[in-house]
Amino acid sequence: MTPLGGLDALFLHLETPATPMHVGALNLLDAPAPTIDLYRAIVNHVAARLSSSPVFTRRLQQLPLSIANPVWRESGEVDLAHHIRRLRLPAPGTPAQLESAVARLHARPLDRRRPLWQFWLIEGLADGGYAFYSKVHHAAVDGAAGVALAQALLDSAPTTAPAATPAAGGGESSAQPGTVRLLATALAHNGRAGLALVRRLPALARAAGGLVRDGRAGVWADWMRRFDFAPPTVLNRAIDAARSVATVSVALEAARS
Repeated sequence: MTPLGGLDALFLHLETPATPMHVGALNLLDAPAPTIDLYRAIVNHVAARLSSSPVFTRRLQQLPLSIANPVWRESGEVDLAHHIRRLRLPAPGTPAQLESAVARLHARPLDRRRPLWQFWLIEGLADGGYAFYSKVHHAAVDGAAGVALAQALLDSAPTTAPAATPAAGGGESSAQPGTVRLLATALAHNGRAGLALVRRLPALARAAGGLVRDGRAGVWADWMRRFDFAPPTVLNRAIDAARSVATVSVALEAARS
C-alpha cells in the first residue's frame, strides 16, 4: 500500500460532480486493415502492458474514519471491458459530432472504486478513421507517471508481461487489507509528515518574520492594493458539470517555425 501525497490527495478532495479532476487526451487514428479488429487489438495491447505502469492496476482504499489520506493498493484483476470502451458516432461523423461526444465523456467523473483511468475507441468518423480518447485522474498521474503511461501505451515492441482477463462480474477484485494494517500505514505516514513539518518550523518562522518586516516597510500594503479579482467575462463564470471541446488543425511546419 502506498499513501497518497498531499497534492495528489488534494485533487481528490477538490473533486465534485461539476469539477472532475481528471485529464484527457484525444488522438486521431487511421483505419487499420479491414481484417483487424481495432478494439480487440487495443484491449490486447493494454492487457499485455498492465505491469508497465501502476496507474493501470492500483485503486484507492479509504482509511478507517478518514483519519488520513487514502492509500493506493493493487486492484488484482482489472475489468478491461469497463476501462476500454467503444462508441460509434451517428452519421455522418463530423468533427463537431466527435467534439460533442468527447465533451460528454469528459464530463463524467471516474469511478473511484476502480483504477482511475478509462479509454474510449470512437468509431464512425466521416473519413473512415477512428478517434482514441483517454482520461486519467490527476491524483493517479503526475508528469513522470504520465510519461511512463504514454510509453506503455505507445510502445510497439512485443512484451512478455502477462495478459489480464476481465474480472468476473464486471468489477475489479482484490483481497481487502486489514483494518490494523490500514491504521498502521496511516499512522506511519502521518508521523513522517508531522516530523517533516517540525523540521521546517524554523524556516517557516524566519519567513513569517520577513513578511512582518516587509509589511512594516509598506511592501505588504502595496501588494494588497495591487491585488484584484479577474474582470467579469464570458469565461469567468461559475463552473457546472457540462464541458465543451473544440479542436483546430495546424500545419506541422507552422508549428515548428
